[in-house]
Amino acid sequence: MKNTAIATAGISIVPRHVLGGPGFISPSDKLIVAGIGVGGKGESDIANFAKTEKADIAFLCDVDDRRAANSIARFPKAKYYKDWRELYDKESKNFDAVSVSTPDHTHAVAALPAMEMGKAVYVQK
Repeated sequence: MKNTAIATAGISIVPRHVLGGPGFISPSDKLIVAGIGVGGKGESDIANFAKTEKADIAFLCDVDDRRAANSIARFPKAKYYKDWRELYDKESKNFDAVSVSTPDHTHAVAALPAMEMGKAVYVQK
């Protein structure tokens, strides 16, 4: 019993990255991101989040399929929505953060509800 207690204590103080190997990022250390306005500047915003390897781009939203096409191709596993309100209604429990890169007059309209849900929000301008 003493040996089991010592072994258990040893495992509990070993950092996660030691158990997972070099470069290991625990799933709990990643943000699940929803991008709203994913064409143009929004395309580069979510691409930069993804480059950190600490963000999973899980949801994309844009009213213009043509402008969103590059992001849709780059993140094929991400679920796509045309209306951010539908995205919030259906997926609010499935993401941690929102990137809002919509035209100037719509930034606050899409960002405020996300903030009210307690999400981390990155907003252009």
